[in-house]
Amino acid sequence: EHQRWLAVAAPLTLPIRNRTWLVLAQREPPLAPLMDRLQTMLIGRFWLGLGLGLLAALFLALVTTRWIVRPLHQLATAARQVAQGDYQTEVPVEGPAEVHALAAEFNTMVRQVRASRDAQRDFVANVSHELKTPLTAIQGYAQAILDGAVEEPEAVRRAATIIYDEAGRMHRMVLQLLDLARLESGQVQMARRPVDLRALLGHVAHRFQPRAEEAGVALTTDLPPLPTIVGDGDWLVQLFSNLLDNALKHTPAGGWVRLSARLVSDRRPSRRGAPPPEWIEVAVADTGQGIPPEDLPRIFERFYQVDKSRRRTGSVGLGLAIAKEIAQAHGGTIRAESVQDVGSRFTVTLPVRLEA
Repeated sequence: EHQRWLAVAAPLTLPIRNRTWLVLAQREPPLAPLMDRLQTMLIGRFWLGLGLGLLAALFLALVTTRWIVRPLHQLATAARQVAQGDYQTEVPVEGPAEVHALAAEFNTMVRQVRASRDAQRDFVANVSHELKTPLTAIQGYAQAILDGAVEEPEAVRRAATIIYDEAGRMHRMVLQLLDLARLESGQVQMARRPVDLRALLGHVAHRFQPRAEEAGVALTTDLPPLPTIVGDGDWLVQLFSNLLDNALKHTPAGGWVRLSARLVSDRRPSRRGAPPPEWIEVAVADTGQGIPPEDLPRIFERFYQVDKSRRRTGSVGLGLAIAKEIAQAHGGTIRAESVQDVGSRFTVTLPVRLEA
């Protein structure tokens, strides 16, 4: 009485007339012990899962920290090495996206610093060399005059001429260095005035015509009507003067130099409803000895000269570097093409702007 039983019954299939049932019964156990057992089992598994989860989280934290911290530590070490003057140091590009990008930018910065240091070293070496050559000549001839080694009027005049020419070369180099330094540092404020480029090019060619005739070089022009551009006329005169000067220096007698210009349209898609941008290409071509392919990429570097014997022409290798800076300051470009023993062609591309 007052007890609960759990029972299950099933008929037995026996060859007898009356159906027989099999009944299994058991007193229902108390619920509390079952709950205690279940609670004990669940709590044990909970703590086991919690412990495993903490271990997994700790492992992932260590891996993630190492993944992030190691590249940052490498960056810090490399930065100290660069600060101490080791500009060959670069770091592996690894880690999460942000650290990956930081490492790539650091390597780019180191390469730029290294290139800047190399350029500075080359610049100092080149300036020293370019100053040493005329100074040696000036000192030598001046000493000869002072010692009385040169007494005849003609010899004295020749020595004085060499001193004057070398001093003039030094003066030109200093002026060009000042111009180049101002252009590279952005200290030059280019005027923005309408420029009749066709008239400007004709004026530059006219200035060089007597020199071309004296050298036996045919200087021709091909200047069709051109639209007005906006820029600094004085600096543009220097740009094209440098190119013509370079072409005449390296074109032998019997050759030719041609100054030409043409209007070109940019075929790239422009804003809807806007006309395609227009450019003016100015080319200076010559029949000089040309530039070797291995020297062509460096032709616009300061003091770079393809043929070291060209120093006798009075060039110090700054004219093309200045021309490049002037073209870029006007939003344009300059490029060089050359075939050895055939000639060279320098092309300046300037944008056409209708407003000042």
